[in-house]
Amino acid sequence: PLVPELIYVRKKWKKNSYKLYRVKVKSLNASTNYFYEIKTDDGIAGLFRFKTLPNNPESNFSFLIISDSQNGDSLTREIVDQSIIPTVFLSREDRKISPLAFTLFPGDLVQWGFIHKLWHKQFFTPLKNLLVRAPIIPAIGNHEYNSKIYYNYFYDGDKSLIHHYFDQL
Repeated sequence: PLVPELIYVRKKWKKNSYKLYRVKVKSLNASTNYFYEIKTDDGIAGLFRFKTLPNNPESNFSFLIISDSQNGDSLTREIVDQSIIPTVFLSREDRKISPLAFTLFPGDLVQWGFIHKLWHKQFFTPLKNLLVRAPIIPAIGNHEYNSKIYYNYFYDGDKSLIHHYFDQL
């Protein structure tokens, strides 16, 4: 089993505290289905899967593009749960195999990228049924405000490795 790395702790007085973990997976093979299980102190959260991209540049694959969900979390949840999931995933004979190679999210994942609770409300909760079915490739938008939270979620927290949108302003 892989050992998760603790990258964020939020402690609230008399409220639920939470922790954010990251697991790095290396040496994956192309065009391969991988299954994983998430275990917590409360038990097992579920069995999930993803498939790596094909190695052959001439291979066909499908992907989904979603953007600017920052202020429409209820609309985003409705689109994901009532349109994308039933049409793209549940209508297939083999529901365990994702027809999507990945989801591309070109910016504005949340309204204010430096406010941690908005990531839960505006991104992870409305997109949860999609995020467990297909990997996400995000691009930073102006609403992420070059925040450390964005880089912790998607780029090991190291801003020096990433080209910055706001560095050009």
